[in-house]
Amino acid sequence: MCAIIHTQGKLSECSHITKEISEQGYSVLENVLSEQECNLYKSLLERDYKQYSPYYANTEKTDHHLNEKRYEKVVYNMHNKDIRYYPLFDHPTLEPILKKQLQEGSYQNSEPYHLLNISARCPVLGAPAQQLHLDSNLPGGGSYPLIMVIIYMLDDFNSTNGTTRLVPGSHKGFEYAENGKNYPNEVSIEAKAGSVLLFNGALWHGSTVKSSKGSRWAIVLGYGRWFIKPSFDFIQNIPESIFSNISEHYKELLGFKSSPPIDEFTRITRKSSICVANAPYTLPKTESDIPLQSTLQPSISQTISQKKVFLQSEADQWFQRNFSVDGKQEKNKDPLLRLAKTLSITPKNVLEIGCSDGWRLNELNQLWQASCRGIDPSFQAILAGKKQYPKLNLFRATAEQLPFKNQSFDCLIFGFCLYLCDRKDLFKIAYEVDRVLQPGGSILIIDFYSPFAYQNPYHHVPGLFSNKMNYNCLFTWHPEYRLVEHKVEDFYENYFNPDEPDQQIATSHIVKCGPKQIAISPFQNLNKPSRQ
Repeated sequence: MCAIIHTQGKLSECSHITKEISEQGYSVLENVLSEQECNLYKSLLERDYKQYSPYYANTEKTDHHLNEKRYEKVVYNMHNKDIRYYPLFDHPTLEPILKKQLQEGSYQNSEPYHLLNISARCPVLGAPAQQLHLDSNLPGGGSYPLIMVIIYMLDDFNSTNGTTRLVPGSHKGFEYAENGKNYPNEVSIEAKAGSVLLFNGALWHGSTVKSSKGSRWAIVLGYGRWFIKPSFDFIQNIPESIFSNISEHYKELLGFKSSPPIDEFTRITRKSSICVANAPYTLPKTESDIPLQSTLQPSISQTISQKKVFLQSEADQWFQRNFSVDGKQEKNKDPLLRLAKTLSITPKNVLEIGCSDGWRLNELNQLWQASCRGIDPSFQAILAGKKQYPKLNLFRATAEQLPFKNQSFDCLIFGFCLYLCDRKDLFKIAYEVDRVLQPGGSILIIDFYSPFAYQNPYHHVPGLFSNKMNYNCLFTWHPEYRLVEHKVEDFYENYFNPDEPDQQIATSHIVKCGPKQIAISPFQNLNKPSRQ
């Protein structure tokens, strides 16, 4: 038996595609990828297989032999190897079908789904037929699909090169396929390169014998409803060079909003409204793999992510060093609190970035009687603050992705934290502050000061830096922001528990004027000379 194949150009008119998947369990679409795209992905896969397969973990033997990879070339986790794979994850032809299959039946038919598996396979000559199996781990029983699978065919699929075989309608049953058994109603997929096979993960499927030479590469993507566990921990295995260049949509598709919280002090919902931070990760490399330019000064994408290091451990270590019982600070020595007491502002909604346990925010809460929120990367600091200052709303988050709505605050404070932020995140931080700050609102900054930008080694963690500059310039370059006050002081005499006592600090007060409050240019009314 052969499968019915649909043309991509008629997909918008083929509402029966979804019906076919529901009834038969699968559908085939042709011309989804061009020949050029197929060749590109095959070259990437051959490169990645050659580079990373020597490092693969050994597989355990099973009676169904599905984990034995000696008969095929496999590339896992393409999302962490090359950003050029990403357009396959949300192909505009296929995404509406996925949404229909994986959102239907959820609350308001709108619950998210995410990627579960991102791999590619190419059987070698002589590879035996693969055991019929299902990817959903449980028989479908005719209910809403839990898992959908997309197979991009980068080579022709035919009867001699190990094509996919499946049993139509098997996703409706309550049994598993018997090991080694062939079923009379099996279908072998025969389609041209560039075609796509979509099927319900509960459908019985496998491969045929590979008896011909030549490659038969296929990219296999598994998608599941948001509460299903993926094959690999994507949050832990994306290099910063890729993570920093993908959109929020791709992060959500990789599960960065459906990761469970560590405990009830972090979050009490299984889903998050913001993407969680990814962990530091580096792919294995041999000396021969390292490009020659790596001996030069590393670029931003090659340096250590300070944010990741602080989220992983250093933020908690910083809190322990600076806010232990013996090191608790005298509040009257804090330059920012002294500045705040002299201001003629009475904000109603205050946010402090780098709030530690909220000690400064608590003082401002008593001063202004305002609603106060704070964020800090230290879990221990937030936990201590929630216990000591229950009136404050404290969150574990970072400045470049604020978990608040637009124009939520009329006062925003940087509590001596910008010097530790990644330099590539500064523009993101300025954008986020502008987004959440109301017109007419104030920004208060306390941090290291230098009239020119430079960095010193951060001696608590090798490879990290303390960055010095005039931080009010993040905002005052723009005509909508006005510097009201700026005071430079000696770091050692006026601040507490210094990491580097030989430097100066500055406190600044900046006001967001808004476009209607910008002063008129004094040159605007001058008579312009007429042209002769």
